Amino acid sequence: SFEDDMVKVFGGDKMAKMLDVFRVSEDMPVEAKQVVEALDNVQRRVEEEYEEVREGVLGFDEVLDGQRQVIYQDRMEVLNAPAAE
Repeated sequence: SFEDDMVKVFGGDKMAKMLDVFRVSEDMPVEAKQVVEALDNVQRRVEEEYEEVREGVLGFDEVLDGQRQVIYQDRMEVLNAPAAE
């Protein structure tokens, strides 16, 4: 849908205006070459944006995993330490 937030962010609002100018109804299939190309461009830009987001999340996950391993190691040292008297 052209009302989708992601489509609006990546240029779908321009496409919706173009369809209004040509008086294309919302239930009509999108078959015009220019419209299909515009949709492909929007989809490509969205996928590129999400790829960057996923890469950032992976970086954070790697940092958290390193910190988690340190905490687990410290925890095991405390659990395996002789009892204090």
